[in-house]
Amino acid sequence: MSDLGWGSLMIAVAAVAVFLLSARVTQRVSPRVSEVAGCVIMGLLFYYIYELWYDVRISRWLPYSNLILVGNWLPLLAAALAAIVWHRPASSYARRMACVVGLASAAAYSFVYPLLGSAPACGNRWDSLGTCLQTTQQTCSPASAATLLKQYGIPATEQEMAELCLTRHGTSWQGLYRGLKLKTAGTPYDVEVVHCSDSQLRQLADRPLILSVGLSRGARSDSDYTREFGWQPGVNHSVVLLRFDSSGNAVIADPSLEMCREHWPSDMLHTLWRGYAFRLVERGEPAANQTLARY
Repeated sequence: MSDLGWGSLMIAVAAVAVFLLSARVTQRVSPRVSEVAGCVIMGLLFYYIYELWYDVRISRWLPYSNLILVGNWLPLLAAALAAIVWHRPASSYARRMACVVGLASAAAYSFVYPLLGSAPACGNRWDSLGTCLQTTQQTCSPASAATLLKQYGIPATEQEMAELCLTRHGTSWQGLYRGLKLKTAGTPYDVEVVHCSDSQLRQLADRPLILSVGLSRGARSDSDYTREFGWQPGVNHSVVLLRFDSSGNAVIADPSLEMCREHWPSDMLHTLWRGYAFRLVERGEPAANQTLARY
C-alpha cells in the first residue's frame, strides 16, 4: 500500500474511533457539559484551521511522506463534534442528521482535496548552470525540488516531482515535503523544513535550500517589486537559495529564469521570503531548531 493509502486508512480509522469514543462519553455526561465540550471543540477546530493547518512546524511532529494526509486533523475534530451533535436530545432527528452529514462532508472534502485531479504535463528542461526550469505556470516547486536534489546527486525531473508533490494548480508545502521525502528514501539524506528569521537563514546557507518567496497578501500592489519585477501580492513562488556571496547577497536559482543567477540584497530577501525553507540533511543530524535561537 502506498504512503497515501496508509495515511487515508489511519485517518479513517482514527476518525471512527474518535466518533465512537466521543459518543460514549457524551452519553455519560450532562447535556450542559456536552454543550461546553462542543464549544471547546469548535474553538479548537477554528484554531486548527487558522493557526496549525498550514504551519510547517507540524513536520517536526509528523515527519512522514504522507504528512499531507495525517497532518489534516479536521476529520478528527469534526468526528468529535459530530458525536456530540448526534446525541443532543434537544434537537430533532432531521436537524442532527443534517449537521452530522454536513460535518462529515466538509471533513471528507478537506481530506481528499489534495488528491483530486492530476499533475500538469511538464517538460524536462535544464540549463547549463544545473537549474531545472519550470515549463508550466504551476510547477516552480517541483522544478526547484529537482534542482535541489541534483545538488546531492539524486536524479529527478520536473514531471516526476510534480506527480510526487501532488501539484495541481500549485504545490502546497506538504506536497513538496512529500516529494522530497519519497525521493530521499533509501539515501543518506532526509528532509527538514526550517522556520526561522532571514538573519538566522544565513547560518543554514552552507547548503542549498528551497525558499518560498513572494509578497504578502497585504503588500502594496503598486510597489517597486510589482512594477519592476512582476511580483503580485499573495502569489508565492519557489526558488533555490544556493549560498550567500561575499557581499552578503543571496545567490538565487529561479526556475523561471534560464541561464541566470540572481543576487538578492538583504532587504529584498527580507521582503520576499515567507519564513520557511526546505533543506536536505544527513540522517541523524541535529535539526535546525536545535541549533538556532528560538524564532
